Amino acid sequence: MRPLAELGTAGNSPMAGKRAFAAFSVLELVVVLAIGLVLTAMTVPGLYQVSVSYRVSGAASGLAMQLALARLSAAGQFTHAQVAADTLNQNYAVQIWNKTTNSWATDQGGTQYLPSSVVFGYPADAPPAGSQAAIGETTPISFDSRGMNLSSAVPSALYIQDSSGRYAYAVVASVIGKVNVYRYDFSRGQWVRP
Repeated sequence: MRPLAELGTAGNSPMAGKRAFAAFSVLELVVVLAIGLVLTAMTVPGLYQVSVSYRVSGAASGLAMQLALARLSAAGQFTHAQVAADTLNQNYAVQIWNKTTNSWATDQGGTQYLPSSVVFGYPADAPPAGSQAAIGETTPISFDSRGMNLSSAVPSALYIQDSSGRYAYAVVASVIGKVNVYRYDFSRGQWVRP
């Protein structure tokens, strides 16, 4: 910024003996705003994809935690527990077997809903591959009082993806009840641990 000539010579002026500095021109402000708008326009699509990726990843983690909770609840209460997924309404709930009423009761956590634009299933071009070829979508996934998976003799899985099919996760409960999360790597065409 360039100093302007001294303003006022009268001793009673508040600016007497002080220098004033020039401000930015309108052209400089317009150029800076244009650059800012271009940079913003370039980053918004990338930020949207990151938010979708985090949304699906978070949903997979939440589903894995609910499976772990069901397993612990079954062992802690000496009964059976399950995660029942409603694939049509995109929700799931931990349910505990009530021995006195001989029925399933939803746990205190209630029904959990998948985030918006996240659905059960996996993309058509990303079927389970490798060691997961025999795993189909299983609902409910049940555990006995020892924390063992009762659903089948093979691991049980729930698959979730974003509605556009760009991100897919599998939440798998092994035969012994261990819960793992897998992400489908579209570039390699296989399921990998995140």
